[in-house]
Amino acid sequence: MRTLWTFGDSFTFGHGCNDKCTSDTYDEYKSYKKSEDDIWSNHLGKILNCNVKNFGKNGASNDYILNSIIQNYNSIQKNDYVVIGKTFPVRMDVPIKGEWKSALSHREIRHLKTSINSDDLSQTVYDAVLNFQYFFSNNPLYKTRQDEWFQFLYNRLVDDKKVKQCLIWSVPELVQLGEFNTIRNATNGKVKDGHFSFEGHLRFSKYIYSKMQKNIL
Repeated sequence: MRTLWTFGDSFTFGHGCNDKCTSDTYDEYKSYKKSEDDIWSNHLGKILNCNVKNFGKNGASNDYILNSIIQNYNSIQKNDYVVIGKTFPVRMDVPIKGEWKSALSHREIRHLKTSINSDDLSQTVYDAVLNFQYFFSNNPLYKTRQDEWFQFLYNRLVDDKKVKQCLIWSVPELVQLGEFNTIRNATNGKVKDGHFSFEGHLRFSKYIYSKMQKNIL
């Protein structure tokens, strides 16, 4: 049986809808779930009749996404499917006590404070990360370099691994389009979260499948 491999950030993980999600959003939104509801990777796996291996992660940077592809590269087989969601290029990881911690963008940097024990993150380190994000991370050269890395892995997966299909989509571009229902919309604003709702996940799975049919993503 073929495998569908999905890599990305919270939109691939299924923030707020994935049963493995531990956020407040999931706790507030889970009562809206119907028996047939699921995240988009599982919907797509059923359409393609594939096993699903989802490596999406909340707050993931493109560095994390690229590394997760590399870590799983040897396990990906001929005729498998691969769907990669690129996240915001300004996100970054920083090493804290031997582990990578997501610093996100300078607008999301507060999450670094809340996710790490204050004893592990001095104000000096926090300010250094914040200043780097503010002054450097928005430089378009970062996006250009990351796009080149994604293209290289795409070529390796298609040309060397001979996967059935490899599709790359961009979270920032898709979010700006606003075509897919969000948790905020699905709950009439009761749950203030801009990630895909259960309906959004279903529609997105069909969107990805349509692009696979046309092979134009």
